[in-house]
Amino acid sequence: MQTTARSGEVVERWKRLSEQGVRRRDAARRLGLSEAELVLALAQEGEAQRLRPEWQAILESVPSLGPVMALTRNDACVIEKTGTYHAPEFGNAHVGQVTGPEIDLRIFLRYWSSGFALTGPERYSLEFFAPNGDAVHKIINRDETSRDAFDRIVTRFAAETPAGEPLAIVPKVTQPERPDVEIDLSAYHGALAAMSNTHDFFGVMRRFGLAREQALRLGGPAFAVRVAPASYRAMLLVAAERGVPIMAFVGSEGCIEIHTGPIHLVQERDGYFNVLDRSFNLHLLERPVERAWVVRKPTQSGIISSLEIFDARGDLIVQFFGERHGGPEREDWRGLLAQLPQEIAG
Repeated sequence: MQTTARSGEVVERWKRLSEQGVRRRDAARRLGLSEAELVLALAQEGEAQRLRPEWQAILESVPSLGPVMALTRNDACVIEKTGTYHAPEFGNAHVGQVTGPEIDLRIFLRYWSSGFALTGPERYSLEFFAPNGDAVHKIINRDETSRDAFDRIVTRFAAETPAGEPLAIVPKVTQPERPDVEIDLSAYHGALAAMSNTHDFFGVMRRFGLAREQALRLGGPAFAVRVAPASYRAMLLVAAERGVPIMAFVGSEGCIEIHTGPIHLVQERDGYFNVLDRSFNLHLLERPVERAWVVRKPTQSGIISSLEIFDARGDLIVQFFGERHGGPEREDWRGLLAQLPQEIAG
């Protein structure tokens, strides 16, 4: 990572890229850095403050900010929800959730490695990063955000780490898929059939050592079918037109952010397919989309269906459900998915 002497050069180059409309994540990559390292350079130049790794306590203080924008992203999709955080709930030291009508998160603190407060006069934020330097979650001010509460959080959690101390960046390692021939398909299909809720699927994947898309592929056509990669376009447009409320799940390594409810303004712009509603924005970069699956999970409430979008590496980009608060699946959602064209895998 750069020394403090080099940080000024890094920040200057970043500002030139920003003036050209380059987002910070993309600018960091052009500069040969992770986004966390670029933010550290900003801290070394007095434009951000490194935070102590007291993530749970920091999140417990966030409701005092009032309305903010919660942002979570991966390489191909960004979700932004505007509202007020409810107090987080943690079942153990690493796994928690924020649940409320506006901000809905699932949090995995074992993947939160560093955090910063960006302290600009107009745009200020709390930003958290994974060990590889990718952002896991950001909390960004709106006009109604309390600057006094933000400043109190920064003062309380400011790290005493020397400005020049580098981040320990650890590259993410992707595990190879377990060979299909090693999977007991009969036992696997039996485990799928025995699921009682959608969350059981994660345990089944772990039990059989499966990657997510591999689990869909081996589940058979009753469980998952390939549809056209751009099926999300038709789904979002029809959901907006017909008023079908949806759930959208977008995850980073350390956070999943969820939208639940209707959508309204859907449009393509600059290579992204977007939902551009007042308190909910979704930006799906279309170029990386490689495959899409309609998945039908058995539960005690009947089949629950989703549309899952993957990139060429088999990483999940975004997952869509019909709005649901327990009970059976909405028929209008199920009918919408049934209209998506299936794709024959080559």
